[in-house]
Amino acid sequence: HLYVGYSSFGEDYDHCSDTSYLAILDYPELKLKSVDKDIRSAFPGAGVNGMFNFFADVKGDLYVLTSPVFYHGNHPAASTAFYRISNGKGEFDKDYFFDLSERLNGIHLLGITMAGAGKVILATISFPSSGKSDYYVADVQKKTIKLLLKNQNQPNFVWGTSGNYDGENASFIVNESKGKARMYVYDGNKGILRHGPVIEGNISSESSYLILNPSKENF
Repeated sequence: HLYVGYSSFGEDYDHCSDTSYLAILDYPELKLKSVDKDIRSAFPGAGVNGMFNFFADVKGDLYVLTSPVFYHGNHPAASTAFYRISNGKGEFDKDYFFDLSERLNGIHLLGITMAGAGKVILATISFPSSGKSDYYVADVQKKTIKLLLKNQNQPNFVWGTSGNYDGENASFIVNESKGKARMYVYDGNKGILRHGPVIEGNISSESSYLILNPSKENF
């Protein structure tokens, strides 16, 4: 089956509905089987420019990150959250909802990369922009969120920033200052964040980064 998450927008992209939709289609015939809807958040999935948007756990359950921020779902009254789609089901799990914004006083987040062991790296994002982001790791099983890095320079194109998970470690890049950025490596199994290589040169403190690893499968 093919799963399609979406929300509806105004004709002039001036508003978004308060509803998340999940369409299930036969594949490859693309015949519609069912449509489910949920109003706990909006814009399920944020697969823009390589950004993290969902992952499957070892049981085959899907965890889908919503993105109701202004330049994605454009329904900022809703929380950034995780939905769960249980293995073999064609609907949002009504017994599961991980509200991230509620734990951070209403702040929205964007996904950076999965990190293994049911964990995901995320960065805070404000509108209008404050120029700074905090980095967190969320555990979708335990419904916890833990601060990793605080008050970092926010990429100008933060909604086009992503990291990489190689099956063991998650890697992502943070702008430390003008002319200097650093890669961080997070071990999801051990819960350890460590410094990686430093990137120096004629780079802006607002640079965005996409980390690609073509030698690895998309875990």
